[in-house]
Amino acid sequence: MTAALFFTFLNKIMSVATEEVPYTIINRGDGVLVVRVHSQTRQGRKLPDTSFTFKPGDPQYESWLRIYNENHPDAPVIAPPSEPEE
Repeated sequence: MTAALFFTFLNKIMSVATEEVPYTIINRGDGVLVVRVHSQTRQGRKLPDTSFTFKPGDPQYESWLRIYNENHPDAPVIAPPSEPEE
C-alpha cells in the first residue's frame, strides 16, 4: 500500500470514527496509542479487525490523542509531547 493510499484510508476512518465505525483506543502506557477498528459483517462475511499504532510525531497522533482523552475522562490525561528546546 502506498503512503498516499494509507493516509486516504486513515482520513476516512477519522472522518467516520465517531459516527458508524466501531473502534477502541488503547493507551499502551509508553506514549503509543493503538486504534483497533472492529470489523463489521458485510454480505455474510466478517473480516478481521484492523489495528493502527500512533506514536508522538505521527501525523494523526494528536487527533487520536484528543479522542482518547475525551472518551476516557477517568483516566489520567495524556499530554501531547513537548517540543524539544533549541
